[in-house]
Amino acid sequence: MAHTVRLLRVAGLAAALSPLAARAADVVAIPLGDRLEVFEVADLDAPRARGATRLDAAPTRIVNNRLQLIPDRGVNPFAGAWELTDRVAVRADNRAAAARAVGLPDASLVPIDGQAGWYTIETGSVRAASAVARTLSRAPGVRTAEVVVTPPFELRDMPGDPLLADQWHLLNTQDPGRDVRAADAWALGYTGLGVTIGIIESGGFLTTHEDLAPRFDAAISQPNQFTSSHMTSVAGVAAGSGGNGVGIAGAAYNASLAQRLIGNNLTTSQALTAFNDRIDIKNNSWGPSDDGRFDFPSALIMSALASAVTTGRGGLGEIIVWAGGNGATADDRVDYDPYASSRFVVGVGAVGDDDRRSAYSEPGASLLISAYSNGGSRGITTTQSSGGYTSSFGGTSSAAPLAAGVIGLMLEANPALSWRDVQHILVASARPVDPGSEGWSVNGAGLLHNDGYGFGMVDALDAVTLAENWSGADPEISGTSGVVPVNQAIPDGSPAGLSVAIDIDAPVRCESVELIVDIATESIGDLRISLISPDGTVSSLARPRNDPQDNYAKTLFTSVRHWGERAEGEWTVRVSDESAGNPAVWTSAEIRVYGTDAGQGPCGAADLAEPFGVLDLADTLAFVIAFQTASPDADFAAPFGVLDENDIGGFVEAFLAGCDG
Repeated sequence: MAHTVRLLRVAGLAAALSPLAARAADVVAIPLGDRLEVFEVADLDAPRARGATRLDAAPTRIVNNRLQLIPDRGVNPFAGAWELTDRVAVRADNRAAAARAVGLPDASLVPIDGQAGWYTIETGSVRAASAVARTLSRAPGVRTAEVVVTPPFELRDMPGDPLLADQWHLLNTQDPGRDVRAADAWALGYTGLGVTIGIIESGGFLTTHEDLAPRFDAAISQPNQFTSSHMTSVAGVAAGSGGNGVGIAGAAYNASLAQRLIGNNLTTSQALTAFNDRIDIKNNSWGPSDDGRFDFPSALIMSALASAVTTGRGGLGEIIVWAGGNGATADDRVDYDPYASSRFVVGVGAVGDDDRRSAYSEPGASLLISAYSNGGSRGITTTQSSGGYTSSFGGTSSAAPLAAGVIGLMLEANPALSWRDVQHILVASARPVDPGSEGWSVNGAGLLHNDGYGFGMVDALDAVTLAENWSGADPEISGTSGVVPVNQAIPDGSPAGLSVAIDIDAPVRCESVELIVDIATESIGDLRISLISPDGTVSSLARPRNDPQDNYAKTLFTSVRHWGERAEGEWTVRVSDESAGNPAVWTSAEIRVYGTDAGQGPCGAADLAEPFGVLDLADTLAFVIAFQTASPDADFAAPFGVLDENDIGGFVEAFLAGCDG
């Protein structure tokens, strides 16, 4: 079927709303998370609709399962085939009430293993699934309901040219220092022993490969649907057998390997929660199409991520690693992928053997770390599905399992690490690369972050050294601004945009910060969205690009750029509509901060270091460091913007003034 919709040029309102008779297929609105997406399907009454096409159209334009056209406007199909099913996933506080809302017995709602409060309902057809999900979404006691679908996805590899068959990313003898220092961690005795890494993907890897078979744990794995070359290469990077006299070694070469398979949103959510008491790390080298368009999430999969890190490993949490994506040349960002950008996930970017960001590797305010892959002059040597080896694997698909392997070494060094401990150690031990990049900036806590690299290159030696004696991060606390009404039009075609000040009064030392926005627009690609902390750190969350989708409805963005900053104070959210012609109305915003208890805040300008509320030698040393590094924290006196003896005198005066109370 052709996927080009011709514009109808007819007069009169009746003609403007005439059915799109040229398309024989039905059109249906499918609930996914908090959105209704429009799909064209061949048979609405079938239990499965394979090859469904997602359309860039508003659900309100569907009448009798046909799409109504507006003069001079086309309907653009999105690339990729979906599979819609007759099943509905529902999250309900009361199972019986949810069943009554759709006239079904309680037993019709089947609990989803590993996700409390979630159920599935089999309705018999795609048409019925759409109706049931929409009815449930309005029912009392129901939090969310969505149809079980299989979206199109791409594996995040980036084939490079065949190069030397060595593993320079683990130990670089040709250019020492440009590796993850895995060999140094191995020298301390850490090889991943006792740790299990799950490869979450489609198909299955070659479990009989001479470098994977010794590591494979069939008891907690699914059987292959087919043998995936991509998945086989990913498994080898993470935990190919070492010391067996053949082939390659993975970063955690004595770790066990498991495989769980993705598919529709239900299947994928179950892969993320399966055996979460036995699989320590789950690597995901896949994601939505890297085309610069925002991928609106499945509520079921987002819930699975939260469940994995809150219930896994006896409450310590599974470590979820995600490839950051290969769409940088298409203006894609990690921030547009709700899974790779989740606060529950270690998002990983790719760096070539030249210590520069691989051109394809997506930047983002949510990117935590980077790891080596292709992109310079060499690719990655690993296992392949023919039973042999390749020296040209790459993409963030390869960077992610390299990071997962290093995390395996960390967990061997200290099995008591929680999912948050792992993130803290990665942030603290990451090595800044490409110092000439303009993207590096220092946040209000003195930490370097770069949207292209995260906090830097993963460093196995420093990570395991920190892990050995890590006492554990303080308990997590959170704070929220609550939903702040905006209800203003964003200036159309104006880079200046609209700024809204939002106060946070929670004493949180930030780890992750989430921004939830509700903006009505016909083209989200026109918008630039930024979040600025009280310390002045800017998180760029969305940029103008080719994304014709409509509406950011309760859309969540995540940033780690504010790691270590105190949350109290005035935050600014700025949204600009930089292409004229598609007016946008900003309805509301909410900021959520997650981290640790920051305790009492500074008592004055000279109170630069903990313990806050006391002026002591630590504050003096902090001022000296700030002065030597030309930090704004040392700018105590006019002329502002210049550090000189006046600032030293200003600090002394502030210090001698002491703290009130």
